[in-house]
Amino acid sequence: MNIRSAKTRHTVINGGGFAYDLSDIVRRRRAVILAAFVLTVLSAALVAVFAPQTLAFTAQSGAFVATTGLAMGLIAASIGDAIDARIFGARHVRGTGGELIATIPCDPSANVVIGILQVLDRLRHERTDPHAVLRIGVADASGGSQHAAAWTTALAAAAAARGERVLEVALASDATHSVGVCDVVRDNVPLAAAAQRVSTVTQHARLNAGPNRLQALELLPELTATLPRNLDTYLVSLPLAASRPVVSAVARLDVVLVIAEYARTTRVELIAGLDAIESVGVPTQVLLLHDGATAPKLARSTPETEPSFATYQADTESSMATTAAALRDTVVDHDSTQRIPAPPRVGRVHDDADQALLRATAQYERYANRPLIADQDGAPHR
Repeated sequence: MNIRSAKTRHTVINGGGFAYDLSDIVRRRRAVILAAFVLTVLSAALVAVFAPQTLAFTAQSGAFVATTGLAMGLIAASIGDAIDARIFGARHVRGTGGELIATIPCDPSANVVIGILQVLDRLRHERTDPHAVLRIGVADASGGSQHAAAWTTALAAAAAARGERVLEVALASDATHSVGVCDVVRDNVPLAAAAQRVSTVTQHARLNAGPNRLQALELLPELTATLPRNLDTYLVSLPLAASRPVVSAVARLDVVLVIAEYARTTRVELIAGLDAIESVGVPTQVLLLHDGATAPKLARSTPETEPSFATYQADTESSMATTAAALRDTVVDHDSTQRIPAPPRVGRVHDDADQALLRATAQYERYANRPLIADQDGAPHR
């Protein structure tokens, strides 16, 4: 796993951009280079045999042919790399204008999740108010991959396992029949009553999308603006990053993690997702997921950065067991039979700006100081 500091935006390490890019092209396209080199040498040999007056067998001509073959191979490899639209590593992510903070396996594991959380902690401490709730969105760069929900749940469970009060909003999954975002924002259902407690040992609650996911995405900024003061981390799983509902939903988030998948996500998809989210003034970070078969390739192609995961290992060994237990304790079914019954609806207000402001203010005053999650004995957390 390679993790890059959030402060080193678009930086190139280990000898500079050109040297790293050239070595990555040679390693990835070595078959093309070898084929072009062999064809060039064989062609020159045929010319030397059948037309010796054109090309003679000398040391100088041999060196010239070998150099020409190598140059032809590098040109062919560069062309092949340029026309291949898929994401294969840190170089391709950097080429899209994104910042790669982690190259990780597709399945969340405790140590990987802790490393990502510690990178995100840097963003928390760099803000004007480090004690304010950290608001994080997780979205997929391509429609063919659906990893946002799983990684949001893993990050939320890991944050809760280290003692944080966490609210997870599940908008990447399908609509549910339980109480959701619309009920809290539009129908004045208290957030503490609508959120379901995920774990019995940690302060981790989940708020579902509700019956209408599009409306939940539309109303998400209003929910984000009225979060309880006693909340530490706020995580939202989102659908496709470049979709219009997601762009409007991320308006009040601190950062959005855009997930790209090795050899499946295209550069066009990643560029579209990053540009769409950053167009509303929200910074982005890129997570590159790979399966077990591509791990050795990425280990060679992705340069080691500072701080690396080894820097975090000594500090997180004691937390990994707790995080793994929390992940096992996580409820997977978002539509459990133990859901809170839907409360009776109240009268809806018009959607003009004044009424929206009044509604948000009333909601904030209603549950701003109420605990989102209470102890098993009913004692609230302060």
